[in-house]
Amino acid sequence: MAGSAYGQARSSLGFTLGVNKTFHEYDNQLHPGISLLGNIRVLNKWAVEPAISVHEVNEYVSARISAKYYITNRAFITAGPFFWVGNDFYNGVGTTASAGYRVFNKPNYNFELSVHGNFDKFSYNSKPIAGLRAAYNFHFRKQ
Repeated sequence: MAGSAYGQARSSLGFTLGVNKTFHEYDNQLHPGISLLGNIRVLNKWAVEPAISVHEVNEYVSARISAKYYITNRAFITAGPFFWVGNDFYNGVGTTASAGYRVFNKPNYNFELSVHGNFDKFSYNSKPIAGLRAAYNFHFRKQ
């Protein structure tokens, strides 16, 4: 029986839409977010995932770079640092981690769903953030 399988880590460029919830005592809202992200294949199961996000929480812009490991052809985990700048020019660093699944895995594109958690420093208080993301990625070449 012949079939086709697409390698786990693939170089691509995409965008995400998501919703985020901070667990800070003064912020009880859900925050929409949008990101531009890349996947840079390093090995078959490893990729580097840089991203720039806008409005994840409290009107800030963040940049992150995560290591991405594919547990299976479709399931993955990521972890890494991120840097953020707020609308009042507060800034900080934090860590981020996520777990996700490729719902569609086609030769030219894929669609991923993931849950993520961030932990950062904001105005002298630490706050965890949890969220959901949906990502659509365009591959640079067929595999």
